[in-house]
Amino acid sequence: MARQRRWRGLIWFGSLGLVGPLGHWMTLCMLWLLGTESHLAVTVYDRTEGFIALMWPTGFLGLYETSMGATPAAALAIGANVLLMLVIGLIVTSLPRSTIWSVVAIGVLGALLTLTEFLWAGGAFEFMNLGALVAAFLMVSLVVWISRSVKGESSP
Repeated sequence: MARQRRWRGLIWFGSLGLVGPLGHWMTLCMLWLLGTESHLAVTVYDRTEGFIALMWPTGFLGLYETSMGATPAAALAIGANVLLMLVIGLIVTSLPRSTIWSVVAIGVLGALLTLTEFLWAGGAFEFMNLGALVAAFLMVSLVVWISRSVKGESSP
């Protein structure tokens, strides 16, 4: 059962690594379809920008587009994000299975998300996007909780 739990957790965390790129793609498609003059498209893009940045911390690797082309740069940025989330998932699923360790994992990942948002805000609390931070924290917490619970197993 521990192996099944680990694989399930890795699948969930690998999927979490695709949330940021898919969200970015969907908001760009909305801007393209509705146009940049559309108030709705611009508002959605502005509101989701912080969430996407938190869920896709390796998105900056897409800047290699100028030297290696768009498709390889996108593959690098998305692949690196999935790999990062898989490594985090491997660490989280390796922890002992108990509620306390789940809370510790959620707390540590929440602290990392908060630190990331704080640094991206230029080290100023007033510029932090708290809505994006809460949404990203809830998404990561849900994945941690699901990946650490397999029906039919008892907690030690």
